Amino acid sequence: GGCPVSELHSRKAEQQILGYCMINGAEGLIYAQSLGLGGLDFYYSHHRACWLWFCQRIEAGQSLEMTLIVTEAAHSGRAEDLGGLAYLSDLPEDAPLLLDEWVERVRSLATCRRLYQYSQRIATLATAPLHGRPGAAVAERLATAGSEFLSVEGAGACSEGETADEGAAALIASLDAPGQSYVPTGLRNLDAYCDGLGAGELWVLAGRSSMGKSVGAVSLLLSAAQQGQRVALASLEMPAREQHARFISQICGVAYRDMSPKGRHRLSHADRQAIQRGAQRYSTLPIHIRDQQVYSLRDIESYARRQQMLHRNTEHPLRGLCVDYLGLMQAAPGERRHEAAGRWIAGLKALAKELGIWVLCLAQINRAAEGLTDSVPRISNLADSTMVENTADVVILCYRRHYYDRTADPSEVDWIIGKQRGGDRGVIAALRWHAPTGRHFDRR
Repeated sequence: GGCPVSELHSRKAEQQILGYCMINGAEGLIYAQSLGLGGLDFYYSHHRACWLWFCQRIEAGQSLEMTLIVTEAAHSGRAEDLGGLAYLSDLPEDAPLLLDEWVERVRSLATCRRLYQYSQRIATLATAPLHGRPGAAVAERLATAGSEFLSVEGAGACSEGETADEGAAALIASLDAPGQSYVPTGLRNLDAYCDGLGAGELWVLAGRSSMGKSVGAVSLLLSAAQQGQRVALASLEMPAREQHARFISQICGVAYRDMSPKGRHRLSHADRQAIQRGAQRYSTLPIHIRDQQVYSLRDIESYARRQQMLHRNTEHPLRGLCVDYLGLMQAAPGERRHEAAGRWIAGLKALAKELGIWVLCLAQINRAAEGLTDSVPRISNLADSTMVENTADVVILCYRRHYYDRTADPSEVDWIIGKQRGGDRGVIAALRWHAPTGRHFDRR
């Protein structure tokens, strides 16, 4: 039969990607790159030429606007290599709103083409006559076949690991390396046990409703950003504007409730001035918030990679990601809830390691904790606790005794360390919180 490589491509998918980049410019192209797309993934030579030219223009700070693209293609004499002027003009007309599925299709087809080409080369190796010592000849062919296989997904797709000698040398070199791979949380009572948020780590901050986990996460993110760490927040529960207001409330000290449209009649002149000063300080911080009613794991991964790609060569590259919260993430069709939660937790941990960032994920504790004598949550009260405990590096359980006992101090909050990889568990970081703003701080 004919070569199946001729069937392993999608003209429409490649057109959709190029059109998306022309509509969205540098941001669109960088986003496509963050999804792993490269020039060799394109099957059609004129699409590959377009992609490479687009990359060159973005690196030179030039626009991808259709009129400019067509004009320069005509003047430079490269129009034929790019498919023609009329073809270029038509690319943006049917550009998609979302890019992920088209990139996935193009990359998958490119991988299949490479697999087929690899299999053809292996078949040639297998059927070639054996000369000399058959054992040595076969060993050499196996080595060649292994190299071919590793090249299918390209450099970096598979890690070759490292020897004990290489690992030891890397450890010694890291002892005197400048900078640090962790960031203090801003809560000394917590850092005394956990040593800060570390690159590649997954933290889970869990609690029942009204335990303050969301505003506690804002305190952690705000502290990191004030230390120059770029952070991103994927907000499933609240609109981005409301999340921004939470940050500003913690900076300026004005009650978040009074900053809402329903509560602004309570603001004094001094409050308004404080909010303006707080907003000005907040505007200088490296914080990005994206809200969306429904998030899949792929959405989260794409958002994080995009933020890392956009800021990789800046003063403040991405250092941390927060997901608020786990229970609102989207399950796949037919997937059970506990299966989805396990997949999300594993995916978020893999994302932290891949990007070299810390990930903070908020989660809900089930009502079983309220049936306990003291109402103090245990890690077993966390939905899908086995998967969370096995995968997360740190699990913190939020507890406010005043919620259950009105004679207790309403400002006291306990963050119980339910799990910590290589560290103490069951210990308590004694904190206080300022209820009107949600700001968390150490309890002395």
